[in-house]
Amino acid sequence: MKKLLLILYIIVGIAAFAACSSDLSEENEYGSIAGSVSDRTTGEPVATVNVKLQPIGTSTVTGSDGTFSFNFLDEGTYTIEISKEGYRANTTEINVRRGDPTRAHLLIERIPSIVTADRETLDFGDNQSLNTLSFNIVNSSYEDLEWEIEERCDWITEIKPEKGVLKYGKTEGIVVVIDRDKLNAGENKAVIVIRSSQGSSQMNVTAVGAERILPKLNTLPVADVKSSTATFNGEIVEAGTPAYTERGFVYSLTPNPTIENTIAKLTCTMTTNNQFSFTAQELTHSTTYYVRAYAINAAGVAYSTNEVKFSTNIPVPEVTTLDVANVNFSEGTATLRGEISFAGIPAYTERGFVWSTLPEPTVNDNVVVANGVGEIGAFSKYMTGMPKTTYYVRAYAKTVSSTVYGNEKSVSSEWVEIPSAGIAVQRQDLGRGTWRTAKVMCETSSLGGFTDWRLPTKEELMALYNNREFIGGFETSGSSAESVSYWSSTPSDSYETHYYYVNFYNGSLGSCGLNYTLNIRAVRTLDK
Repeated sequence: MKKLLLILYIIVGIAAFAACSSDLSEENEYGSIAGSVSDRTTGEPVATVNVKLQPIGTSTVTGSDGTFSFNFLDEGTYTIEISKEGYRANTTEINVRRGDPTRAHLLIERIPSIVTADRETLDFGDNQSLNTLSFNIVNSSYEDLEWEIEERCDWITEIKPEKGVLKYGKTEGIVVVIDRDKLNAGENKAVIVIRSSQGSSQMNVTAVGAERILPKLNTLPVADVKSSTATFNGEIVEAGTPAYTERGFVYSLTPNPTIENTIAKLTCTMTTNNQFSFTAQELTHSTTYYVRAYAINAAGVAYSTNEVKFSTNIPVPEVTTLDVANVNFSEGTATLRGEISFAGIPAYTERGFVWSTLPEPTVNDNVVVANGVGEIGAFSKYMTGMPKTTYYVRAYAKTVSSTVYGNEKSVSSEWVEIPSAGIAVQRQDLGRGTWRTAKVMCETSSLGGFTDWRLPTKEELMALYNNREFIGGFETSGSSAESVSYWSSTPSDSYETHYYYVNFYNGSLGSCGLNYTLNIRAVRTLDK
């Protein structure tokens, strides 16, 4: 019996040894990886890192102590891929041997916390009306970030907002404004830098500038040249590309004036009119100048292809005609008055007045010389024998080379002479009334200092009707015959207490009683 038990023990032992040998043999057919992931900067273990083993595609995640493992691997070369949000992904090749665990200690680098743009390029293109675009900034990190945008580009005129705080996981819109007039022709590129607390990112800004063509313009003849002023004139022939934004004139004492050497840059108001002008002041008398028109656009400064040469005048006297005083038409007297505020260079040699019954009298008409040579100030001349009708007066001053006239003053009578009828007639009615009232009103009138005014005869009244438009002021339309009829001084041939009248609506001659109310116009007999 004991012998039998011994045999059984031996059999069981052999079986157990065989089984153990089989397990060890199976484990030795595979390899394994035991690894860890640490922060590249701090060396601390990093938990929850995604670990993927290629080419078999098996994945795992590091534990709180940063470790991971892969078992039952065939012998060979594997690639370990590690990744985690906020960190830069990393890969490592590792050789696995059968029956031998392989150690893999990997490092992962935290991505700096920065604000980024949602695109690489903000492209304005060649649309000349497109001046504003926007993009978004993004905070993909794990903390709130202060940010600020920097740019060094003259054609980017505005970025808003320029700085702020962006919460983690959030975005914010940014507006960019450009000035296309500052673009160079063709492709333009600038870089926007977005700086945040731990680094920076950047974005390109591109725009296509239009072709730059200078304006074309002409200088037109200089006008109104005086001793110290002149009016410059110019004309835009082609506006250029882009259109000009400033235009004006430059002038100097030498040919081909420019903005750099001009005596003064005269900038004109921008209008839709292609022609423009500017009156230059404070010029030197008896001096030759050269003037050119200019225009400015994004391409630069353009000057007219021509220039105009002109010379300022010798300073002439400045003469003013003052109002005529003490006018008495009945006596034919008046005081002519003038003033000289500048004597001229050289000073004038004679001064006085010219007058005529026609406008714009000259020294070829009636001349009255006043005392004084080269003097400044007012002067006058008392006159007799002046016309008893409207006349015109101008003060004058003579120089060695010309005669300068002042403004014109008219001395208007309040009546009109009708030489063919031998009478003068007042320009306005005296009113309306009965015949006796009309007679008294005419005979007591003293217009112009004359005291011989009277009612016209029927023949004179017909002459007034025939010249009614020249004389003026007559009532020629109304609701009744009385309203357009005028008294005469001639009694009716048919009725003793009737007097003739003329209807100024149709020119008819009639008579009526003394107590009718008609219009009144006074006349006087001209001196023979």
